[in-house]
Amino acid sequence: MCCVTITSSSLSFLPSFLSGIQLRKYQLDGVKWMTQCLEQQQGCILGDEMGLGKTCQTISLLLYIFGAHRVKGPFLILSPLSVLETWCKELSSLSPSLKLICYKGDKRKRVEIQREVLKTSDFHLILTTYEVFALSCRWQWKILVVDEAHRLKNQKSMLHQTLTQFSVEFRVLLTGTPIQNNLQELYSLLTFIHAAPSAVLLKNLIRSVDCQILSIDWAQKQT
Repeated sequence: MCCVTITSSSLSFLPSFLSGIQLRKYQLDGVKWMTQCLEQQQGCILGDEMGLGKTCQTISLLLYIFGAHRVKGPFLILSPLSVLETWCKELSSLSPSLKLICYKGDKRKRVEIQREVLKTSDFHLILTTYEVFALSCRWQWKILVVDEAHRLKNQKSMLHQTLTQFSVEFRVLLTGTPIQNNLQELYSLLTFIHAAPSAVLLKNLIRSVDCQILSIDWAQKQT
C-alpha cells in the first residue's frame, strides 16, 4: 500500500526535498494538503486556476513522497497531448532523481518503449497521454495523476470507465474547472477518486443550488 505517515515535523522539512523548486506559500500549502490526503488514503482534486502552478505542486508531491518516504513508484501522469512536452520538460528539469519514461511517438516508437519497459521495469514515472495509455493498465500504480481532469466529467465515457479499472492506490486530479455546467460533473470526479457523496445528498445539494440560482435570477429580473 502507498501508505505514509505525515507528521508536522516531516512537513516542516518538506522544502528540503524540493531544493530545485521555489514554491509560493499557497503552493506549499497545496503540497502539504495533498500529502495529508495521501496519508488518509483519500484521493484529491487540485482545483487551482490555470497559471497557479498545479504542475509544480504535483511534481513536488512526487518528489516528497519519493525522497522523504522512499516510495519509488511506479507513478503515472496522464495529460493531454497539447501539454505533454511541457510536463516532460518540467519533470526533467525539476525532478532529475525520478527515472522518467515519456511514452509517446508513433506506433513503432511506442512498441520499442513498451518492450524495454516490460523487460527492465527500470523507471519511477511514466508520462503519457489520454490517447496512448494501453501500457498503463499493466501496472499497479502508487499514484495516478490526471491533468485537465474535467475530461472525466462524464462517468459513462470510455475514458472514465477505463481509468477507473486501473489498479491505483492514490488518485490526484488536476483541473481549474471541476464544474463546467452542473454538479453532476463534480460528482463524476468525486466518484473517480472514491470520495463521492451519497446520491440523496447530491440530489439535495443540486436542488438547493438550483433553487438558489433561480432565486438570484428572479431577483435580478425584478431590479
